[in-house]
Amino acid sequence: MEILLQQLFTILTNQTYLNPLPFNEGCDESQIVEAEQLWNLELPEDYKAFLRYRNGQSDFSTLAFPPDQIFFLSLEEVVELWEELNQYPDDQFFDQFDADGKIRSVLQHPRRIPIAYNEAGGTYLFIDYIPGSNGREKQLVFNINEVDCVVIADNFYNLIQNYVHLLERGRMVVKEQPPEYGQGYWFVSTQDEFIDWNVYERLKEV
Repeated sequence: MEILLQQLFTILTNQTYLNPLPFNEGCDESQIVEAEQLWNLELPEDYKAFLRYRNGQSDFSTLAFPPDQIFFLSLEEVVELWEELNQYPDDQFFDQFDADGKIRSVLQHPRRIPIAYNEAGGTYLFIDYIPGSNGREKQLVFNINEVDCVVIADNFYNLIQNYVHLLERGRMVVKEQPPEYGQGYWFVSTQDEFIDWNVYERLKEV
């Protein structure tokens, strides 16, 4: 996992000239254990490797990831957001499934861990411990609107691998955002398209 992360970070540095990249130093093992005890679950090994390598992003303005300009949270921020989202859990449609049976028809749930998000856009990237009957535990779930979710990757490693492949093959690039959209860098297609979920899926299929 660390080799894959190093590949990604090298590409990001070369395309943005940001040095250092806007990421925190890795977190302590004790922080991971404490979070797992809080949630009464074991985090995926690939995601824990990421946290040990870099404990999320250090700010929410310098670099945004696809789809929909999400930012990776530090473990402390993951815990805070999880607590915020689960003040009023809603299990009304827990036994109903979407996305070909891969996802339960709920958004916020104590066994969905929000590891990245775009606060302004209301989009979240979750590690999913309540998969549908055709899903996989620890799959990564992303909400494309207020109610509908999709599986963005089978696991965290697969997500980072997709980023690396799309960048290496020139299907997407990292560029400065136009001033009217804010500051910092974002990912766009080689046709300068904003990478929402539909564009991201199309780029992976090319």
